[in-house]
Amino acid sequence: MVHSLGGLPEAAGDSDIESHGSRITPEEAGTMGLEIELVARDSDYWKLVWELYVRADHYTRQKALAKYICADAGGLEVQVRQLALGGT
Repeated sequence: MVHSLGGLPEAAGDSDIESHGSRITPEEAGTMGLEIELVARDSDYWKLVWELYVRADHYTRQKALAKYICADAGGLEVQVRQLALGGT
């Protein structure tokens, strides 16, 4: 089941959220065969999802990680390194 991350708390504000991805609307996801359940942003479930997002975002920024993959047994840190190409 996919839960939409749309409807972020007003305190976050869209300008505070950086993403290189494109948002997929619930309607678009439905056309891809995904089961969609919209979750109210004042629900306990949404608050847990938002807290996980905020904590993971903070953690990846503090450690300069490209990605952090959460799993039941822990997490996987993905780092990248910028390489200079050619020249001096």
